[in-house]
This record gives sequence, structure tokens and C-alpha cells, in this order.
Amino acid sequence: MLSPPSHLADHFQQLVHCMAMSLGFEFAVIGIQTADRKSIGTLAIDSKGKPVELTYPVKNTPCKITLEGEPYIVPADAARLYPDDEPLVQLGTESYAGARFHDAVTGRYGVVAGLSTKPIHDVDRMTTLIATFASSAETARRAEAATQSRDRFIASISHEIRTPMTAIIGHAELLADPQTAAANHDEHIQTITNSGKQLLNLINDFLDTAKLDAGSLKVECAPVRPAQIAADVVALHSPKARGKGIELICTHAPSVPECATTDQYRISQILGNLIDNAIKFTEQGTVSLHVDFETDPAALLFRISDTGTGIPDHLQKTIFDPFAQVNQDQPNAPKGTGLGLTICAKLAKLLGGSIELDSTIGMGSTFTLRIDPGCTCSTPEIDAPPTPIPADALRGRSILLVDDSETIRRLLYMFLTRAGAKVTTAKDGQHALDTINASAPFDLIIMDIQMPIMDGPTATRAIREMGIASPILALTANTAHSDKEECHRAGCSAFLTKPVPRNTFIETCAQLTQTVTV
Repeated sequence: MLSPPSHLADHFQQLVHCMAMSLGFEFAVIGIQTADRKSIGTLAIDSKGKPVELTYPVKNTPCKITLEGEPYIVPADAARLYPDDEPLVQLGTESYAGARFHDAVTGRYGVVAGLSTKPIHDVDRMTTLIATFASSAETARRAEAATQSRDRFIASISHEIRTPMTAIIGHAELLADPQTAAANHDEHIQTITNSGKQLLNLINDFLDTAKLDAGSLKVECAPVRPAQIAADVVALHSPKARGKGIELICTHAPSVPECATTDQYRISQILGNLIDNAIKFTEQGTVSLHVDFETDPAALLFRISDTGTGIPDHLQKTIFDPFAQVNQDQPNAPKGTGLGLTICAKLAKLLGGSIELDSTIGMGSTFTLRIDPGCTCSTPEIDAPPTPIPADALRGRSILLVDDSETIRRLLYMFLTRAGAKVTTAKDGQHALDTINASAPFDLIIMDIQMPIMDGPTATRAIREMGIASPILALTANTAHSDKEECHRAGCSAFLTKPVPRNTFIETCAQLTQTVTV
């Protein structure tokens, strides 16, 4: 039995009742195909507003013809023309008017129809009216699909956040427990670190989605090695594949250029998401990434193929929509936020390309990322290995650390002092100005941006107005390009986004204080 969801039942009853009254019919129905597409599950309303639910086969019924496309009108003799349609016969139906609509909730088609014991005299008017009600039903079901997607999204977000948070809190409690063996400390620390990174990835997905929707996300193109990018992404996901007994393969065609010009970080983000999904929905067999090159027009191709469950046809049309998920109604299906593929598709467009999908149920899927390679070359410059940062990279340097969060101040204080720095702290911008007035010049000022009393940009401008030329490192949880621009306009020398890895943080501080060459 298929009927409208309970929280939309009132809306559908009103719609069907309005149909019955507007069409001048004694009976009106909204029906949606069952999964086998052989029957219709209906919510029927008579002209007095009484609801009736039923399911019946569509074979040899006017609904069968209606489902094929255009509005269908039987102006007279409906029961005689369709003797196998039991509801029509029982109601003594003389005329029928129906129109098809697409049901966004199930991906199948539905029918709105009116039944009357009187003939239809104005067929054109009736065709227009029934098509209008079909459009209203389609709009209602799109709204229901959006509501269901939102509800699934909220449930998924709760799950995605609570799972790593449970691991972080639990393993932190075990570390604090005196009975926990010292030999197990590394395991607990690694779990906490991995869970924190998982949470950070989730937050980054939200931020990327917001930036993409606002059109504010920018790609940063530079010379890259396409084959090496693919190999690095595969190496990163190999442990997960091995854990499921799946073979993860990476190959590239001879025609792939040694060097292309694009955004390495964003390509890695797309490929990582696609490979992660492929592994998630593959229980046995292989997942492969093959890099290829086309010349007319020039395009880099990254094909991710799996031997997984495949994606149903109706979901292939919506798989790149926000919050869309494969097999979302199956209790044991892999879960997620439903944002990954949306982000991938939009990033691919920013990179001058697209993502194509070819999938067959039970045989697997292939996602093809196609991007503009920009300038290509056969002999890319080899980057020099990074200069190792000494453990005491900040020895002898005086640093003012400004942050309103005591937890962050304590963390960064430990980072800096262990690198040899002499650190003074301040809890807001005004406190920082008071400290500067009372102290000798600092070699570096680390400035949080969002703070009470006086924020970072205001404090930075005041420091520059005092004639202090010390480098100022902006440290913030905001990632918007406009925030970076504001910091630079205020007089900041560099910008880092929280959470920042310890090595990156110390390396940046060392570069700004010119204690090492980076």
C-alpha cells in the first residue's frame, strides 16, 4: 500500500477535495506507482471530503494510459470502456480525467484523476484543469522530498558528529584513567587524532558547500603531476581498501602529460571522495583509478571504477544533488552527509570540467572526472625538498600570543615554548595593546581575529598606528577569502586557519621571525 506520508496527508486531502469540487466530479484520486510499477497506491477523496485508501493494478485501466504521458480524458462510457477497472465499475463511472506527475520522493510517476457519473462536455477545459492539479501534486511531492532529505541530513549529521566525538571523549577518558596501561597510550592518542581529523573534514565539507553556493570558493592553479596525484590518493586510501579485502589499483595511460596546470588540492579532494565512496559501496572485488588524456579538446580524465552494488537509474539523476544518498532506506547501507558528490560536481565545474556516471545494478559504477589540464609539459620542475625545521626553531624569539580562548592559549603556548620561544599572552585586543605599551618590542605577534572587547583587525590597526613593525600572524577559525583580505588590510603579515597543524604553525612563525629559510 502506498499513500502520502502522514504529515502531508492533510495537504493531499485538501488538494484532492479541491480537485473534486473544481472539476465537478464526485470522486478524485492521487495515485503513485508501487515499486513494481504494476499497481497504483491511491489516496481517494469523494466530493464530501471523505478519504479512502486503496491499491489496484493499472493494467486495463485509464491510469495505465495516463502514466504513459499526456493528460488522458474519457468524456463518456468510462466503465464500459474499462470493464476490468473494478473501482470505475463499482462507482458507475461515466467520465474520467487524469494527468501524470513525477513523484520526487520515490522517483516513480503518479496520477491525479477525477471520476464522475456524468459525461465531460468541455474536454479542452478539463485537460487544462487536470494538468494544473498534476503540477500541484508534483510541487507537493518535491516539497516532501526536500523535507525528507533535510530530515535524513540532520540524522546523518548527528551520526557523523557523534561517532568521532564518542571516540575522542572515550579515549581521552581512558588516557586519564591511571589503570590504563602506558603501552596503550599511543593507540588512544592515534584514535583521538584520527577522530579529530574526521570531524575537521566534516566541517570543511560544510564550509565548502556554503562557499560553492555563494560563488566565493576559488581554485588555485599551479603546475602539478596528474599521475602522481592519483598515486598519492590511492596510497592514502589503500589501508581502508585492504581492511575490506578489496584490491585498490592505480594506472595511467602513456598519453598522460608529466605536468598539467590545475588545483592539486581540489583534484585530490574530488578523487579522495570518489574513491572513498567506491570502497564504501564495494564488498568484494576491485576499485580502480585510471588516469587518461584526451587531445581534442584537451582534457585530463580520472576514471574511478568499482565492482560494487551499482546505483539505481532513478537515483543516478539525483546523486549529485545536496543530501542525496544511495540506498538511503536500507538499514545496513553506508551512511554519510550526502554532501560529498555535490561538492565534487561543483569543484569539477570550477576546474573547467565535469563528472560523469555510468552504473549498472549489481555490476558496479564508474565515475569519470574530466577537467581542463591548462598548460601541459613533459619535463616539470622538481620541487626542492622542504628544509627541516629545527626543534628549537624559535629559540630566543619573543612572541605575544593573543587569543580569547584559554584552551587555545595554553595549547599554542606549549607549541611555542617547546620551539624555544619566550611567550607573553593576552586575552583580547585591548589587553594586547596594554601589554605592548608595557613591554619591549616583540619579534612576532600572533593575533586571534574574533575576540570580545577588541577584535583582532582593530587591535592590529592600532598596533600599526603605534609605529610597531613586528610581523603579525592572524590566526582564525574563519576561512572566507574576505576574512583574509580584511586581515591584510588591517596590517597582518600572514594568515592561518584553525585548527593548524603544529609543524605548519611553527614553520610559519619561524619564517616570519626569519630564524629559518622556508
